[in-house]
Amino acid sequence: MKLLGVGGSAREVGVSGRLLDACLGVAEKGGWETVKYLVAGRDIAGCRGCLACEKTGRCVLSGDEAWRFYEEVVPGTDAVLMVSPVYFMGVPWSLKRLVDRAQVLYSRRVRGGRYPERGFSALILVSGTAERGSLAGPRRVLRSFLRELGYPCEYEGWLDAYEARPEALPERVAGLSEDFGRFLGRKMGAGG
Repeated sequence: MKLLGVGGSAREVGVSGRLLDACLGVAEKGGWETVKYLVAGRDIAGCRGCLACEKTGRCVLSGDEAWRFYEEVVPGTDAVLMVSPVYFMGVPWSLKRLVDRAQVLYSRRVRGGRYPERGFSALILVSGTAERGSLAGPRRVLRSFLRELGYPCEYEGWLDAYEARPEALPERVAGLSEDFGRFLGRKMGAGG
């Protein structure tokens, strides 16, 4: 089984990156092949809103990292893990560009009449507040994105990284990654 781990932070190193690495490590111990994809530093052009994809099923911006992600990275993946920080109750701009470019997938689905069925996904959000309400917007956006990719979300986790005691952070990262590992174990036991 192949797991694609998507890091949604604009930074390569941070709490969400450590959490993604921990989750991928747990998955590998459980027998999963893993691929890590960080949006940080990638050349992802923003959607122009031209709607050409609605007529042709193709994006006029093909050839950049968003195109590569949709056409080369995602296919052949059994599951997707999305780990993203929440910035001011929103999705980081670097990840939002990738999400917005999924308009082409939406257009293809509307033309074809159904969602693709590729596998399942998990979503873990890292917030800077203990207020769970701050997750509502990013949660809806990213669940919709994962569904459009063909991986409906079956697991959700949340890490309140900044209002927690800093010394407790490694333990919380380990605990959440182990919980994710148990979820993957159940999925493998159930045949994927």
